Amino acid sequence: MEINLNNLSNEHSKILNQIWKDGISDYNRFYDSRILEYSNDLNYLLSGVATRDVYLSRIYESICYLKLLKKISQEKRIYSVKVKNLTIEKMLKADPELKKIRISFSIKKRIQELILIPVAYFLNIYRMIKEFILVRFYICNYDIPNEIILFDSFLIESSFSGGRFNDIYYPGLQELIREKSKVFYLFTILLKKYRVKLLQLKNSNIRFIHRYQFLKLSDLCLATIRPFFMFKYLHNKRVIFEDIDITKAFRYELIRTSVAKIIFDSILNYRFIFRLKQKSITVNKFIDWFENQQTDRGYSLGLRQFYENVEYFGCLGSLSFKTQFHLYPTKAEFDRKLTPGYLFVVGKNLIFDYSESCKELKLDTMPAFRYAYLFQKDGYKEDLKIFRDSGEFKILVTLPMELNQALKILKTISNIRIFENYNISFYLKFHPTYSLDSVEKLLRRNKVFRFPILNDNIKDCLVGKQLLISSVSSTCLESLAFGIPVLVIASNGGVTHLPFSENITKEIWDLCYDEKETLEAIFRFVKNYDYDRFKSIGEKIKKENFTKLDHFSLKRFINLVF
Repeated sequence: MEINLNNLSNEHSKILNQIWKDGISDYNRFYDSRILEYSNDLNYLLSGVATRDVYLSRIYESICYLKLLKKISQEKRIYSVKVKNLTIEKMLKADPELKKIRISFSIKKRIQELILIPVAYFLNIYRMIKEFILVRFYICNYDIPNEIILFDSFLIESSFSGGRFNDIYYPGLQELIREKSKVFYLFTILLKKYRVKLLQLKNSNIRFIHRYQFLKLSDLCLATIRPFFMFKYLHNKRVIFEDIDITKAFRYELIRTSVAKIIFDSILNYRFIFRLKQKSITVNKFIDWFENQQTDRGYSLGLRQFYENVEYFGCLGSLSFKTQFHLYPTKAEFDRKLTPGYLFVVGKNLIFDYSESCKELKLDTMPAFRYAYLFQKDGYKEDLKIFRDSGEFKILVTLPMELNQALKILKTISNIRIFENYNISFYLKFHPTYSLDSVEKLLRRNKVFRFPILNDNIKDCLVGKQLLISSVSSTCLESLAFGIPVLVIASNGGVTHLPFSENITKEIWDLCYDEKETLEAIFRFVKNYDYDRFKSIGEKIKKENFTKLDHFSLKRFINLVF
């Protein structure tokens, strides 16, 4: 039997998803007792293997693939396996049960992965130097008081509307922040036209601090040579998880992840806190957009070292998925002060999930700033009348950033266009990272049937639709909160991170692995569409997962944090 880990069968995809979910608790315990205890050195704690970040470290993913292969081999003999990367290959070769299986990984992909390591290293050095020069040239003459409160947020292309700054991560909060003279934005800047946006930001009336205002060239040099510090861990003790020897994969991940941008940023964040202390600036409070990644840990370790008594708050203003388990701090992370002591989440359901992972963590709800539109009047009666009068069934298809999954969804709906006979219409909304040109090329190159493409915000796109088809996106839970059913298209090339709780009644959602299952699910909703029932379920979902942004919740949050 041949197994392609890039394109698993539906049966094997379902098994992999179950293995992933079932193994999280055991892996968290292993992480606390072995990975974090591997070394107490700063460089190690900020490395790509000292984290559970599922988008950075491949360790847990590789373990799950190995468990999948072992389970399959108990019933059928596996002759060859087409692997996704070198991390899986190294773990597979170290396993006594599976090492005889022929491993297929093309020379081209092998060379690409190995070459990417030095390429990423030099590219990140270039980006770091470029940002340092731009910030020093354009905004270095900014007055900073001796006492400040730092408020972490993001600056992206859509943060500017009509040339003015608009905080899309905390909409509605910037005016109140402006009234508090000690509060400064600390932006993570994700922009293409960096210089132009820096000038716009500088000329606005927003108080902000940029790390590079305080960092020195010696800090950049330290970040540059830091990957070489990882070599001293390569010949440490063996690392065994259950009966799986992950030593060689662990060592390879040390090297591979050491050149990642997020790792460069983690050490710069640490040095930024050090430079603030060196300048005798008192940080009264630090409010971090907390996703428990290494960039957050850089701040945490810096605050622990240089501002031991600072009030350190974490805010996660977006939705978290349980299978993305790195988002949920463990007891060991909390005990070692690698996380904030106080964490705010957007809904009360999330409090249970976080307390399940770490009971010591103080938890509270914050207004769901980014989802405030869910509580606006949604024109329910008008939508219902239009739907019943026209009889047209409209389906919104939101496509993820990940190309292979976006193509799978596109091909799925293209192949089931028999609905033209049933008065059913599909509407596409691409991920914001796709430009109009790239969308046109993608559709043309893959010979995908043309559907109407929407460019509005998600609220306007959902209006008048009866069903959402999507993948791993918070849009799914937003749609459910509106009372609009959701079909999640599962991935056959990896784990499917269900973007909401499985405890939500399946009356209003389904998980589909192929065209047949998608077709059956659409038919189910077309034939048995209970608009009032879905609205009732949606109200319950909204109440449990989102905290309404109103005068009371906003005032309470500001009093607690600022």
